[in-house]
Amino acid sequence: MNYVRFCLYSAIFLVILSGCGRKTPAIPPGAVIPQSITDLSYALDSEGINLRWTYPHTSVDGLAIDNIRTFLVDKAEIPFADFCSGCPVSYDDTIEVTARGKKSGDTITLHDSKLKTGHYYVYSVRSNSGWRIISQQSNRKTIRRESPLAAPTGVTIDTGDQALTISWQAVTQHQDGSNLASPPMYQLMRSQDGQSFQPISSPIHEQRYRDVGLRNEQRYLYQVYAVQGESGEIRGLASATIEDTPLDMVAPLPPRQLSVVLLAKGAYISWQASPDSDVAGYRIYRRREHEEPLLLGSTESGAISYADSSELQPGLYYYSVSAFDQGSRHNESERPIEKRLTVP
Repeated sequence: MNYVRFCLYSAIFLVILSGCGRKTPAIPPGAVIPQSITDLSYALDSEGINLRWTYPHTSVDGLAIDNIRTFLVDKAEIPFADFCSGCPVSYDDTIEVTARGKKSGDTITLHDSKLKTGHYYVYSVRSNSGWRIISQQSNRKTIRRESPLAAPTGVTIDTGDQALTISWQAVTQHQDGSNLASPPMYQLMRSQDGQSFQPISSPIHEQRYRDVGLRNEQRYLYQVYAVQGESGEIRGLASATIEDTPLDMVAPLPPRQLSVVLLAKGAYISWQASPDSDVAGYRIYRRREHEEPLLLGSTESGAISYADSSELQPGLYYYSVSAFDQGSRHNESERPIEKRLTVP
């Protein structure tokens, strides 16, 4: 009889044990579970970390999905001395990010400023569509948090025609004075309003960048960052903002077919207009033999003649005309044609 009771109790115990062995909560019937996020990425700056990912398009069953309520960002903080690459991660905190107003394919962002230097941080994201309707973990990102890279110094600009060349000194240290283990790359940022700075190139190793295709007479502002990581995702402190304006440095073509006619008083000079479209006007010169040219005056761009009303003394005179452009430098053309005038 005792044996029979033992068998019965054993069977009951096994049934209970098998029921208690479930490691995950039951999923509600008909639940539409979001597909795991696969594009979690990040960028570090002096204030913290910026995480980015995409609102999933479908459920694990391939159905369109639009019912995500929140995103659960799991975060682990591990001191350098305790970090083990490849070891299982125990997350210390979960940050909720609302999905309200977002839809499939939208970019979701989170800025986390609660970081300490001397620690690794591990992040992963899950989509939460309701009670127990939670996706699997996303791809994982591990970040080593050190003192920010120091700001580049000695930033200068050389002005060019539709171009500006920005140069700076190499960054060799972190903000706290510790040396970098390897040389950084550099990210150049540009703005026209001084508020919104946008990257104008991929990170580069050089300490010089020529920004071309700019608009002459337009102000441009620049900042430079030292960056590390495969794609420059670890960004240091910004350099001082520096600004300059590209200038037109190319003179227009000179006028052509110059002619000079002696008048009762003075002379009448005419020419064919310069073919360049940015001509602002013309300058008229006169000289006597063995003398330097004297500027008589100037005209606007549409003029093709000029009257020299000077009282000319008998002798030999030479006239020439140049074109100048509309830029702030007023680049002036050469004067390849000199017309001779003899005053009896």
